[in-house]
Amino acid sequence: MTTSASFAGWESGMRRVFAARALAVAILAWGLASLVALAEKRTALNGAASRALEGQVFGFIMPIALLWVSFRVLEPLRLDAATSPLARFGLSRRAVALGLIAASMLAGAVLAAVAGGVTALVAHDPTAPAVGFDVYTSAWIGALAACAYGALYALGATFGARGGGRYWALGFDLLFGGTSGVAALLAPRAHAQNLLGGEPLLLLPQPASAALLVVLAALFTILAVARCNR
Repeated sequence: MTTSASFAGWESGMRRVFAARALAVAILAWGLASLVALAEKRTALNGAASRALEGQVFGFIMPIALLWVSFRVLEPLRLDAATSPLARFGLSRRAVALGLIAASMLAGAVLAAVAGGVTALVAHDPTAPAVGFDVYTSAWIGALAACAYGALYALGATFGARGGGRYWALGFDLLFGGTSGVAALLAPRAHAQNLLGGEPLLLLPQPASAALLVVLAALFTILAVARCNR
C-alpha cells in the first residue's frame, strides 16, 4: 500500500510537470542561463563558464526556478493539503507526500542539469577542461543541488497557510548560501558553488559538499514527510 501510494503521488506530480506551461518555464530558465553564459563570455573569455555558473545561474536563476517547480508539483498548498486528493481514497498522506517530493526532485534535477550543461557549453573557453567533461560535470552538480533544493522547498511547504514557508527557505538559501558561516552548511547554494569551483565552505573538500547535498536531500525529505499527518 505504501509503495502504491508513493507511486500515485509521484504520478500526480509528474503530470503537472509535463503541462505546456511548465515546459515553457523550463525553456525560459534555460534561455536565461544561455544569455548569462553569453554575457560572461563576451566580458572575458577565460573563466566565463565558472563565473556564469557560480554567479547568476546557480546563485539566483536556479533557486528561483526550482522554487517554481516546487509550487508546480506540490501546488501552492501546504504539503499535507497537497496530498488530500489522493489521501481521501485511503492512501497514506506520508507515502503520497514522498511521491510528490520525488517528482519535484526529479523535475528539478532535469531542469538544473540542462541549465548547467547549457551554460558550460555556451560559455566554454579554451583554458577549461574538454567541453564534454565540462558539460557533464556541470550537469550532475546541477542535478544533485536541485534534489537538495526540492527537499528543502518541500520542508518549507509544511509551514504557512499555503506552504508559504518555501519563500523563507529560498530566503535562507540566498542569505546564507553565499556566506562561510556554519548556517551555510544547510544551504544547497553553498555546496553547489563549492562543487562548481567557488570558495569552499569552511574549507570543505568538494567530495564533502557532494556528500552533504545527498544528506540534506534525505534529511529535508524525512522532515517534510514526518510533518505530514498520517
